[in-house]
Amino acid sequence: IRQNESRLFSTTGATGALYAIAHRDYMPHKQDVLLDDFDTPVLILSQGRRTVLASNALVYDKTEADVSGEFKRKVRTLTGNFQSFKRHDWLLKPASNPVFWQFVSHKVFRLFVPYALLIAFLSALFGSGMFLNIMLLAQLLFYGLGLLGLLGVKGMNNRYVNFIKVFLKLNAAAVVGAFRFYGGRTQVMWKQS
Repeated sequence: IRQNESRLFSTTGATGALYAIAHRDYMPHKQDVLLDDFDTPVLILSQGRRTVLASNALVYDKTEADVSGEFKRKVRTLTGNFQSFKRHDWLLKPASNPVFWQFVSHKVFRLFVPYALLIAFLSALFGSGMFLNIMLLAQLLFYGLGLLGLLGVKGMNNRYVNFIKVFLKLNAAAVVGAFRFYGGRTQVMWKQS
């Protein structure tokens, strides 16, 4: 996604594990910022400069060994998205934001996915007709497999169930992140893993 954004004009963020900035382009951000790897490129972009992906750069990062640690990281980053959107409201204005479409499609729309999933489920649950009945069964199967995988049921550790588990966790993290931000719980929670 970032490579294509870079080709179009500019990325909508940076990879936290590795990014470089020309000294002249660096602008300090507020100390309580949750996502420096989003806030810093956004500040550069606000000055009319580009942020690009160097696809040949290599970085070695340790993945979070603990699933709960990964969930906490995602909650922090998604809470940080809300913080950044509020602080940089120009991002939501097409005339001011040269990467408006990339920003909305990459950063904003994904925060609505959990609510769209809920609406789809409720529509299938309370609707009628064969199509909605099939959709309800498909969703129940999908969520059921994910729940069994999350509970660690034997035989549920395969790439399909793992995909569903990750999908469910990312969407749960988006909801928790929204509650944290709107509940005023946006303290800096970053720690090196």
